[in-house]
Amino acid sequence: MTVKRIIRVLWRATRDPLYRREVTGRIRQKIDNGTFYTWIWRGIQRRIWSTSQVGSMQSGGGAPADTAQDYIQALRFNQGPHPEFHQPRTRVAPKNYSQGSTPRFIAYYLPQFHPFEVNNHAWGQGFTEWTNTTKATPQYKGHYQPHLPADLGHYDLRVADVMRQQIDIAKSYGVHGFCFHYYWFDGQKVMDLPLNQFLANPDMDQSFCICWANENWTRRWDGMESDVILHQSYSHEKCLEFIHDILPIIQDPRYICVDGKPLLVIYRPLLIPDLQKVVQSWRDEVVKAGLPGLWLVCAQTFGLVDPRPIGFDAAVEFPPHKINDRIEDVPPPQGVWNRHFQGKTWLYADAVGESLTRDAQPYPLYRCAFPSWDNEARRPAAGYSFAQVSPVQFGEWLATCSSYARETRSKSDNFVFVNAWNEWAEGAHLEPDRHFGYAWLEQVARQSEKPCLAEVPDLSYAVPVTPSATQARVAVVAHIYYEETWPDIAQALQALSEPFDLIITTTAEKITLVSSQVKVQFAHAEIHTVDNKGRDIRPFVAVLPLLLKRQYQAVLKLHSKKSLHRGDGDLWRQTLIAQLLPHGPELPAMINSLQEYPSLGLIAPEGNVLNIQRYIGSNHTWVDQLVTELGEDSQWLEQTRPWFAAGTMFWFKPQAVQSLLHCPSILQDAFEVEKGQIDGTLAHAIERVLGCATLANGYHLIDTRLAKGIGAQDANVKRQAQKFWANEWSCKGRQRTVDSPFARPTEPVS
Repeated sequence: MTVKRIIRVLWRATRDPLYRREVTGRIRQKIDNGTFYTWIWRGIQRRIWSTSQVGSMQSGGGAPADTAQDYIQALRFNQGPHPEFHQPRTRVAPKNYSQGSTPRFIAYYLPQFHPFEVNNHAWGQGFTEWTNTTKATPQYKGHYQPHLPADLGHYDLRVADVMRQQIDIAKSYGVHGFCFHYYWFDGQKVMDLPLNQFLANPDMDQSFCICWANENWTRRWDGMESDVILHQSYSHEKCLEFIHDILPIIQDPRYICVDGKPLLVIYRPLLIPDLQKVVQSWRDEVVKAGLPGLWLVCAQTFGLVDPRPIGFDAAVEFPPHKINDRIEDVPPPQGVWNRHFQGKTWLYADAVGESLTRDAQPYPLYRCAFPSWDNEARRPAAGYSFAQVSPVQFGEWLATCSSYARETRSKSDNFVFVNAWNEWAEGAHLEPDRHFGYAWLEQVARQSEKPCLAEVPDLSYAVPVTPSATQARVAVVAHIYYEETWPDIAQALQALSEPFDLIITTTAEKITLVSSQVKVQFAHAEIHTVDNKGRDIRPFVAVLPLLLKRQYQAVLKLHSKKSLHRGDGDLWRQTLIAQLLPHGPELPAMINSLQEYPSLGLIAPEGNVLNIQRYIGSNHTWVDQLVTELGEDSQWLEQTRPWFAAGTMFWFKPQAVQSLLHCPSILQDAFEVEKGQIDGTLAHAIERVLGCATLANGYHLIDTRLAKGIGAQDANVKRQAQKFWANEWSCKGRQRTVDSPFARPTEPVS
């Protein structure tokens, strides 16, 4: 940020109270997130860096012919199929993807892909969004530009069949609906032709809602007062005119509703004076029209976060808004092509990592992800972009948003938004392009077809499902085969200060002895008999339906681990238990973190979280089969590199691993009979795949040290821990090599 820009911002803030409110909100977010000073310093560094880039280029950093040839090769690479990620269309039949607890995906839709008079006057005859998109060029190495459409071509939305094709693709890949950006300026509507055509054709069977893009339309694409094409004002009469104008739209039977109330997104609510009065008037007019009410959703933009003080019902994320206040921009990782490049870059992996640290909010929040974001087409040589995008990482972001929706929202509004269906000039599009094809849409489809986690499959060997006698939110599940280890476990459980249900499994020949030991201190413990197969894993699976039905918020899994084939088995067991049951305030912090963070699924003992590939042992065959049964594949496994909890003792949410119950191998009880195997069985494979099961459904695995931090009461400690989570435990962090003194790797360090 230059001195001139700082002065310009301060000057405008002194004159414009709404702008001052937005700037103050953004600065407050940066201060709360601990990024304010680094934001200032990064701005200074960026100016220094850009100057040094000019100097190095002028001094000759390589032969011009080589540079030109490399640049041509980069252009050709961007315009051809990506060798790793490109996918052709494989899904052609519309499916009813979203069922039960499976979230419904809604994509923002831009209707600017057709010429109209206002654009002709402002930008030149025949201008459409394609005009900017096609002339974008790469500014730095690895920069994906231009974004060129594939199957749909450079379409014109005046042709109704284009939208029919879009709907066909969207429904085939699990996109539940479109959120049309709605442009209404003091009664003047622009870009309304595509929506009007959609409304006039009931055969276009796609759910939809609208987002009022209520800001000035400018030549600078920034919503500011300068270079205004269409001005937006907010008299009470005009606001009433707006709600009357959209009444026929929100009464369409395809319109998305929450408990019968039409969902209306407002992009910048804080621009509306007397907002509370306007909101009440809107609600009154909608009720007069015969509807049960209006479900108002504010976009989390320009410092606005909480919908409640402004009288709205819910909030929706609109990234990159909010994200760029929580992560730091970086210079282009591989250097620049254009020495005059003045834009900003962030790493896409950082955005994905930041998304998983979102804690539960006291208001309805709809999460949102973008496949990529890059407005170079609109701001040549000065665009903001997210570098090194990846469809696999986008899928992980979508999964995280999905777990948030499952954990916090009901079936009536379990929405996940995507920015966007067709924001081509911002590089944010699910629509297929030449480089990635249908890769982005494939990730939406994979999340949409996840098994309904509201249903618990029948398991032939499950323990009886009965109500809890205590209604406790916490449970401890322990498989006790070696009864001599019970005293250590019983003593460690004294660290739990809040009520908990104790559920014990053991074999028929051990039941009497184990019961007599356990009941001395825990008279109300539930003790179940299980077959002696599958080590501690099959008993764990047998108890899982009970845990799900009782809806525990946090469960601790323990077992009487001895590891007779090694000399440090007792030490390993004692170390695991001590990490999971610390004394003092750290234990409540760990337990509360499972409730506070919807996407947190499993907490493993510090020092015992390992890479599955590095410690796969003799379990390749079983692991590959289980990953396939979970709906993923070996390529996903290699690209995501999930963690697993070595020793299979951990805190967890039952719903985070519920997908295991849908695996045919587990349903059909393919566990081997115990013969002292130390590796290569279904049980050993499930130990490693537990992390895959959590990750595939949008839940995440961390260790006890991090859980203590993110669950801490101190806000500074919590925020620092969240940053560490985003950097070291996300898709980027899982690429690092981690070892344990209690495990022997099978994969060499690369």
